[in-house]
Amino acid sequence: MGSLKAQRFLTALEPQLDETSYEKLIRALFVGLFSPNSLDISKPDVIRQIATSSNVGLDGSLVEKAIEASGSEEIKAKLVANGKRVAEYGGFGLPTTVVHLPSRPEMVFGSDRIHIIGQMLGETKPAILN
Repeated sequence: MGSLKAQRFLTALEPQLDETSYEKLIRALFVGLFSPNSLDISKPDVIRQIATSSNVGLDGSLVEKAIEASGSEEIKAKLVANGKRVAEYGGFGLPTTVVHLPSRPEMVFGSDRIHIIGQMLGETKPAILN
């Protein structure tokens, strides 16, 4: 089981979705892969099921087009280029965040590093969440 086909699917679909829908899809694939009864997101039927589920709600014809496009050389090359950009910043996986500071871009790796990003952006205290 791997995530390459799902990554290609996401790469093919990204330009066609708004940010909220794209994030819902990413989250649903992540949960599917890392849930106690993990799903094999390398299979097109599983990708299709997740993308068209009520949690995500993508149109079936859009999903089919993206599944078909995900095997194209163009999508494969775009995903490789994205990986190279992350590697140039020193990243090696997810989540990798690049903060574009006035002096230079700075890469932050890991989900527990949001406070570091806040400091880079000039925050002096954590946000109060209600």
